[in-house]
Order: sequence, then C-alpha cells, then structure tokens
Amino acid sequence: MKKKVKKEGNVVYLPNLKDRYLEVGLDHLKTQHFKEAIESLQKAKELNEEHEHGEIDMALAIALYESRRYEEAKEICRDLLHKGVGDYFDIVDLYLMSLIQLKEHKEIESVIKMLLEEKEVPPEKAEHFQKLLQFSERMADSTSSENDERLLEEEVEAVQGLAEKSLEEQTLFIAQLADRNIHPYMKELMGFLASESSHPFLQTMVLNTLKEHGVEKEVVIKKLDMESKEIPAELPEAFSTPFFTGLSEKLEEAFSQDSPTLYEQAMDIVKRHTFLYYPFSLLDGDIDLAAAAYQTLMQDYYGEMPSIDEAAEQYRVNTPELEAGISLLRGLEEISLPIL
Repeated sequence: MKKKVKKEGNVVYLPNLKDRYLEVGLDHLKTQHFKEAIESLQKAKELNEEHEHGEIDMALAIALYESRRYEEAKEICRDLLHKGVGDYFDIVDLYLMSLIQLKEHKEIESVIKMLLEEKEVPPEKAEHFQKLLQFSERMADSTSSENDERLLEEEVEAVQGLAEKSLEEQTLFIAQLADRNIHPYMKELMGFLASESSHPFLQTMVLNTLKEHGVEKEVVIKKLDMESKEIPAELPEAFSTPFFTGLSEKLEEAFSQDSPTLYEQAMDIVKRHTFLYYPFSLLDGDIDLAAAAYQTLMQDYYGEMPSIDEAAEQYRVNTPELEAGISLLRGLEEISLPIL
C-alpha cells in the first residue's frame, strides 16, 4: 500500500515528515537548544493542523517558555486545557509558570481555586498549589498601606527561611523581589549569597536583584568553590563583560561561517554557564582556553571525534589545562536549573 503524499501548491510533504520534525524538535529540547526546538516543532505543528497532537503543542510551549516567550507559551497551554488534550496537570503547571512570569496573579488565583474546588488535585501537588495560591493572593492584594505593611512582614518572615525552602519556592520568591523593597531583608539575602550550599543559579538571581536596586554595600559571594567580595551596583552585566564578548567572538570565528547553528547552540550553553558562574569568569577569564574547551565540547556533542591536542595547538593553550577545562564545562552541564 502506497503512503499518501501531502501536496500544497508546488510544495510536496513527504510521509512521516511531521514525525521527523517532532523527533528533531524533542532532541533539541532535551539538549536545551530552544530556538532550534521551536523551529522544528512549529513545522511539525504546521503539518499536523488537521489533527490534535498534545505532544507537539506541549513541547512547543516548553521551548517557548524556556526562551522567555511567556505570552505565547501561556496561549498554547490555555488552548490545550480548553481542548482537553495532553497531560492535564503537566499543562496546568506550565500554564501557572507562564502566568507567574507575566505577573498575572489574579488569573493564577482563579485557576488554582478552580482546581481546588474540583477536588481532583493529586495529593503530591495540593500543598504546592496552596502555597502558590497564598503567594498570588498576597501579591494581588497589596494596594492599601495596611496590606503593604502586612505583606512586608510576611515577606521578611519568608526570606528568613529562604535556605530551607525548596528550589521552586526559592525561585518563585526571588523572582518577585525585583518589584519589592529589598532593604528590610538585606541581611538574609547577603547570607544567601555567602552560603556555598545555595544554588548558584539562584545566587545570580539575588545578585542581579541587588544590582538592579543599586545596592552599593559590599557583599560576599561564595559559589562553586570560589569566593569574592563585590559591590552589586558596580558589577557589569553578565553578558557584557570583556570575557564574554571575547569568547563570543572566538566561537563566532570557529563556527559561524561553516555551522551557524552550531555557533548558536554553543552560545546557548555559554550563556547558561556564564549565568551560573556570575560574577566570576569561567576558566579564570582565559578566553583562548574557554574557546578551545567549548569548541571541543560542541564537536564531541555532534560526534565529530575532536582532537584535544589539535584544539590546544589551534588556540595555543596547554593540553592538560584544556582537558581540565572541558571537565569543568561538563560538570556545569550536570547542574540542574530550578523549575517551578
């Protein structure tokens, strides 16, 4: 039996092309290459317009969320919930995460209250939804001075126990500090930065918050076996340092002409690592060593059997140092980023 070939105008779609785009999109999603994942998944979605396919839409929504395209992710989740396609609570989780980023606290309240009223929330999710509901109610109900005072007292209590909270609760709380008065709990935030047990991603979030608030007091930062004293207001942006700029240029020279996609994917990883490491520089700020390490790492990811000796010679770096650098980058890839 011959497979049907879909044809639109002069464009012929091969059988199973949708499945191939989906497979490629999911592979990109797993390796956190979100831009490429979006492109492939959108193509799979276009080829699947006649049928509902929750897996494509959910994967696309995740990729959009990770790319900070929260409004688009929210709309896809809302559509899936309306149609009843896909895993209901996985979609609800992503929908709520998008709403949090968009600060649509009233909608968060509405969704969670509806879930709790239906009494169909799995026991393992009930407590999380209750805490999220309480938080959103506080954020949405802070118009009067009395509410502001109460909110401040509750936030001070919350930040005092920040280290004991789960990663998702820490992320949620820190993300909201950009719009709050942080001075009443500076002591606790400084302690969070100075604790080696704090998640490095969240430490960067706190440090950026202090920088955005113009904090000129010196803080101690301990992360990833490093320590430094910094004044947040005087720190450069993570992605505008001479090291980051120089490394970007080196990788562009190495990849962009022959493999622009590989360059974009390499920069996705560099940005992730830079954010984790901030305010420190990877590999002691050695741009050539970092470029050699990332080039070798990317070639290995794509099965190109890279030669460490050749990379060391190309960038004029020491081979043992390059091996150590590659090992460091692989270790950073193992650090899971907090998700709500």
